[in-house]
Amino acid sequence: MTSTDAEKPANYERIIRINRGVETLADPVDAIDVETGRNNCAV
Repeated sequence: MTSTDAEKPANYERIIRINRGVETLADPVDAIDVETGRNNCAV
């Protein structure tokens, strides 16, 4: 069993801003940078 207080990914806040439409990605390469890293949110 894992803790529900797991550490958030380094780019978590940016991903939230993008999902809410507050921030947009400049180009497709930027999307790769945002998606890179471990998926700490997976169950």
